[in-house]
Amino acid sequence: MTKKMISAAVLAVMMVSAAFSINTKTAYAAASDMITANASAAVDGKVTVAGTSGLAKVYMAVKAPTGEIAVYPVDVTNGSFAKEVWLRNGKGSYSVWLDENASKFDGTVKVTVENNAAVDEFTAPSGYVDSDNPAIVAIANSIVKDGMNDAAKVKAVHDYVAKHIAYDYAGYLSGKNEVNKASDILVKGEGMCRDYSVAFAAIARAAGVPTKVVYGTVTSAKGWEPQKHAWNEVLVNGTWVPVDTTFDAGYIKNGKFVASLKSTYVAMATTEFAKTHTFEKVTMF
Repeated sequence: MTKKMISAAVLAVMMVSAAFSINTKTAYAAASDMITANASAAVDGKVTVAGTSGLAKVYMAVKAPTGEIAVYPVDVTNGSFAKEVWLRNGKGSYSVWLDENASKFDGTVKVTVENNAAVDEFTAPSGYVDSDNPAIVAIANSIVKDGMNDAAKVKAVHDYVAKHIAYDYAGYLSGKNEVNKASDILVKGEGMCRDYSVAFAAIARAAGVPTKVVYGTVTSAKGWEPQKHAWNEVLVNGTWVPVDTTFDAGYIKNGKFVASLKSTYVAMATTEFAKTHTFEKVTMF
């Protein structure tokens, strides 16, 4: 899981399963909350993990051959679940753990999957950047027009996200830190920097633009202390360029968010962007 990140915005199958064997494990999260899970033992690019549970929701941690771990929230309906997962970190053996806690996996419920095909990490969906969600795909299709180049697509997605999400200043002040799926963020229409970044990444990936969610810090000439923050990087004409929809969505006045769409942080030169934004890492979103 990612560490706690709070915005300073005051101021983000090809699954080919032949006759493969099944790995199945069972455990009890609580007496009435048994979790079982199974998946094909070998796939090409993505896998569906299915199972049963007495819980309303379970969490899946996917560990890549290179050691990266991504977490997926999985809804349980009528005692069963099935989650399609893209194996985004290359070929090799992936471990998938399931538990009732998003930040603690004891490894009791585990399946192992061999991935035989590489996929593009920054165009494939993830647990929270659910770019394959029908609502996300519909948004991308509605704002991206035929003939648009990638720069125009990025601007269209930037404007949509900045217009449709209000900054949750109360959540910022209270230290709210829940991680939300892009589809849920856009329905709610409110969030903080990570929410803006996750929503932007989902729509941009659905539009075919490789997109990262990154963490770092921001400062300002107005004298802010460095604050933890999330934004995006997009691949345009072979170069990764930064985009910050949070900062372009509006501002805080008298303790309230005021919507005010700008384009300052969508076409800014990387060197200028770096004057206020200090990159730390690419997330697993």
